Amino acid sequence: MAALEKEAAAAATTSKPEGITLQPTEEGPTRWSFQDEPQAPSDETPINDDVSIKQRGEGVGVGLFARRTLAAGAAVLRRAPVAHAARGFDGPRCDACLSPVDKSVACRGGCGKVIYCGRACATSEAAADHVACGECAAAAALQKLLPTCLLAARVVRRARKDGAVLKYVRALRRKPEPYDDELRAAARVVQALSGDADENLCALVLAVLERNAHSVCDDELREVGVALYPRDVTAANHCCRPTIWPRFRFSPAKPPCLEYAVLRDVEKGSELTHEYADLLAPDRRDQLRRSYGFVCTCDECAFSTKAREAARDSLRAQRDALEVHLKAEDWDQAGEKAEAVARLEGFWSPGHPYTALHRLRCAKLQTLLGNARQAQVHVLLALVRLTISHGKESALAQEAAAMQARVIHEREGRILKADESSDDDFDWRKGMRKW
Repeated sequence: MAALEKEAAAAATTSKPEGITLQPTEEGPTRWSFQDEPQAPSDETPINDDVSIKQRGEGVGVGLFARRTLAAGAAVLRRAPVAHAARGFDGPRCDACLSPVDKSVACRGGCGKVIYCGRACATSEAAADHVACGECAAAAALQKLLPTCLLAARVVRRARKDGAVLKYVRALRRKPEPYDDELRAAARVVQALSGDADENLCALVLAVLERNAHSVCDDELREVGVALYPRDVTAANHCCRPTIWPRFRFSPAKPPCLEYAVLRDVEKGSELTHEYADLLAPDRRDQLRRSYGFVCTCDECAFSTKAREAARDSLRAQRDALEVHLKAEDWDQAGEKAEAVARLEGFWSPGHPYTALHRLRCAKLQTLLGNARQAQVHVLLALVRLTISHGKESALAQEAAAMQARVIHEREGRILKADESSDDDFDWRKGMRKW
C-alpha cells in the first residue's frame, strides 16, 4: 500500500497539467496554471515598469505583481481587446464602440442584428469586416444573436489569422471534458458566424470565454458588452478585497480599452488582484467555484464569522430596499437606506468603485431632500473615491467636482450663473481648492 501511495505521489508531481488548472494555496488566492508555460518559481515576465507576471511553481500558476510601489489611482495596465461584442441591458449599444445608441445607424449589409451610434462607427474597419467576413449574412439568418456567440466567432477569426491568439486561447482551455448538447448547439452557431469548419475549435472558444471573458462596464458599473482581453490582463487573480479594478475607456469607432486602476497604495512585490464576483452575493464562494473552478481562500472568506455573514446579509437587504425605494421615487426612505449603506462601506475594499458611486448617489439624494450639509460631506467623499477608481478625467469625477462647487456656493448664499454682460461665462472652478 505504501509503495502504491509513493507511485501515485510521484505521478502527481511529474505529470504536466493539461490546459489550465486552478488550485488553492495556503498563502493566498488561487492562481492560474498554464500548460505551455515554464513553472520555475523564479520566472518573471515584465509587462511594463509597473507590473509583471510571475510564475509561482508547479500546480500553483501565475499572478500579476507590482514591480514598484504603486499609488492609489494609478493606471498600471492598458490593453485593447482581442475581440468584443455589445451587450446592452439598459438599451441598444453600438457594435463598434459600445456607446448608447439614440438614433441608430444600421450596418451596410442590413442584417438588423448589430447597430452603430453614428457615421464614424458605421464606416469603421470593424463595421466593414462585419459585412466582408460573412458575419452579417450569417447573423441575418438567425432568429436571435447572442453576444457570447458573436464574441466567440470573432475570437475564432482572430485565432485563425494570428497564431499567437490561437496559442493563447488553447492555453486558457480547461481540462478536457465532454461538451454538452447546449454547448455543441452554440458551437454550430459560432461556426456559421465565423465561417470556420472546425466545430471543436468553436466549442473550445465558447468554453474558454465562459471563464475568461470580461464584462465591459460603463462608469456606473452597468454591463454594456463582453470581451476577451490579452494574456497579461487575464493573469490577474481573484480576491474579495481587491487591490486593482478593471475600468474601461471608450472612444468613437474604437474597441473598449481595459485599464487596471490601483485601488489603494500597494508595496513593491505585492500581488495585484481584482474581484470576480459581487462581495454581497449570498452564494459568492459557490458562484466562484461553479464559474471559475476554485474555492476562494482570501482573508475575507477564510476568516469570515457568522456575525460578519449576518451583517453582510443585512447590508444586502438594505441595498436591495434602497433600489425599491428609488424606483418608487420614495425619496425620504431612499435617503435613509442610502445613509445606512454608506455607514457600512467598510465591507468593500478601500477605493472600491461601488463606494464612490454610492457616495455620489447619497449626495444627490440629500440635495434633493434639502440637506446641504450632508450633501457636501457625501460629494467630497465621492470626489476623492472617484478620482481613484474612475480617474480624475472621468465624467463622473467632473460631475462630482461641479456638484461640490455648487453645494458650497449655495450654502454660502451664492448662485452660480453666467455673466450676461460678458462674452465669457463665470468660471466657478477658479479659486477652488485643488483636488
